[in-house]
Amino acid sequence: MSDYLLIFVGTEMNLNKLREHILETYYLLRIGMALIGIFFPLVLWWVGLFRGVKLQGSISAYYHTSMGDVFVGSLCAIGVFLYFYKGVTTKENVALNFAGIFAVLVALLPTSAPSDLKCETFTAPYWHGASAILFFIAIAYVCWFRASDTISYVRNPSRQNLYSGLYRLLAIGMIFLPLLSAFLLHLFNETNSIVYFVELLGVWVFSAYWIIKTLEIRETNIDNKAFENQGY
Repeated sequence: MSDYLLIFVGTEMNLNKLREHILETYYLLRIGMALIGIFFPLVLWWVGLFRGVKLQGSISAYYHTSMGDVFVGSLCAIGVFLYFYKGVTTKENVALNFAGIFAVLVALLPTSAPSDLKCETFTAPYWHGASAILFFIAIAYVCWFRASDTISYVRNPSRQNLYSGLYRLLAIGMIFLPLLSAFLLHLFNETNSIVYFVELLGVWVFSAYWIIKTLEIRETNIDNKAFENQGY
């Protein structure tokens, strides 16, 4: 461990404890993204109903309701988590950075406002939709092409095949569901809540990726081994 670090943390610092803190940070980032993805669409729906907001025609439509702060805050949190989460390889890291940027753009570039909205508001529906699709493409790329960066450390070949199959299935879902959502939006123009549920599934696929990735990393212990290889 660098002498410079010892100057700041003190010679009494338990380096094993420091390593645990760093690994726990990455674990919490993964779980945090998964939990936000699971619950924020439901919070929009259920808390929205409690506050007199009917189920919207899409998740994005909640931007123009009293639940807009939850929508923006949740997506920005996911975006920041993705940006600061460092992938195993440079390619994975760049893809996650782009996904984080696109998630924030989805939050800050709102979809079209409903016709009965009483006040004028800024909207950017095309940029909003493009950012959403690019977000899922970036995560799908990580699922399909970068999963092998860590799956190779799984010792059991059948488990390797299981993880590989799950990641590819999730990647397909991340491409198919946003495209289906875009088609349904064009068909119904946010007048049918089926779009909300399709988008809900898309967000849950994102969460499923981080849950499975966490299980895989816990199985291989690759993050801990990375420290050991550096002599920490």
